[in-house]
Amino acid sequence: MLQNGMSLVEVQGLLGHKNIQSTMVYSHVETGAVAEKAARVLDGMQQAHGKGSSAPKLSVVR
Repeated sequence: MLQNGMSLVEVQGLLGHKNIQSTMVYSHVETGAVAEKAARVLDGMQQAHGKGSSAPKLSVVR
């Protein structure tokens, strides 16, 4: 569910957990997916600043 875009709080509500730590026991975030999302966000920020920006281009290394 997390990998498909649901937040941990949304999963908590769906599962009926009163405590977020109960939900965290079942959460397994794939580091590759997190890295890809971060690279997309940062690349979008770089594009917003223009191509002449000194910000480095980020890519996911596997």
